[in-house]
Amino acid sequence: MALRGTRATRMTSPFRVVLIDDDPDLRHLIKVTLEYSAGWEVATASNGADGIELVRKLQPDAVVADVMMPVMDGYEVCRRLKQDPKSATIPVVLLTARKELDDALVESSGAAGVLFKPFEPDELAARIRQLCAERMADVPPQWHGPVAEIRREFSGGLGARLDLMRSALDAVADGFDPAKAETFYHAAHSLKGTAASFLAHELVDHAAFLAELGSRWLRTLTVTPEQLSAASGELERLRLAVEHYRTRIERSDAE
Repeated sequence: MALRGTRATRMTSPFRVVLIDDDPDLRHLIKVTLEYSAGWEVATASNGADGIELVRKLQPDAVVADVMMPVMDGYEVCRRLKQDPKSATIPVVLLTARKELDDALVESSGAAGVLFKPFEPDELAARIRQLCAERMADVPPQWHGPVAEIRREFSGGLGARLDLMRSALDAVADGFDPAKAETFYHAAHSLKGTAASFLAHELVDHAAFLAELGSRWLRTLTVTPEQLSAASGELERLRLAVEHYRTRIERSDAE
C-alpha cells in the first residue's frame, strides 16, 4: 500500500489507526492505550458502517475491529474493506473475547490476525507493529521509543485509565453492572501491564490487587461493601503513586 504523502510528511505524522467497537468504555480504553503507550493517532467508530466510511476517509495504517457487533460484525467489516481497492491492503486486526473462533471464517474475512481480550497494554500496539512492519519503518523513533512512552503515560495515559476506573467503580457501587465491572477489570489489567513494562513495581502491586477484585466480580456477579471500600482505598493509593512517579519524571526532565 502506498504511504500517505512523502517520507518527509510521514516523519512528522503519527501512525494512524481506526478503531471500530460498539462498547464505548472499551473504545476509550483502547484509544487511550494506543495514544499514550504507542503515541499513535486513533480515530473511533461505534459501528461497522461508520467505521468503513472512516477508513475510506482517513486511509489509516491499520484497522482494529471488534468481532461481535450488532448489524455488521467484524468479519463483514473486514470483508467489505478488502473488497474495496482503496482499503484492500490496509491490515485489519479482529478483537474478541471469544476463545474459540472459526479459523476458516477468520481467513475468509481477510483479517491479518486476531487479538483476544483481555490483552496486555502493549500487546495491541505490538501486534499492529508486527502486521505493519514495513510501514512502521517510516514512523520516527519518538513515537514508540521507551523513554517517550514513559513520559506520555505519566503525563496523561495512566491518569485517563485511573479516571475510567473511578467512573466504573462508582457505577458498580450504585448497582452492580457486569459491563462496568468488566471495564474496571480491563483498565486495571491494562495499567498493571504498562506499569510492569516500565518496572514501576509499586504501581504493579496496586493495579494487580484492583484487577483481581474486578476479576472476582465478573466471576461471582456480585460485589460486597467491603470489596467496594477496599477498591476505593487501593485506587486512591494507586493515584497517589502515579502522581509520585509523574513528579519524579518531571523533576528529572527539569534537571
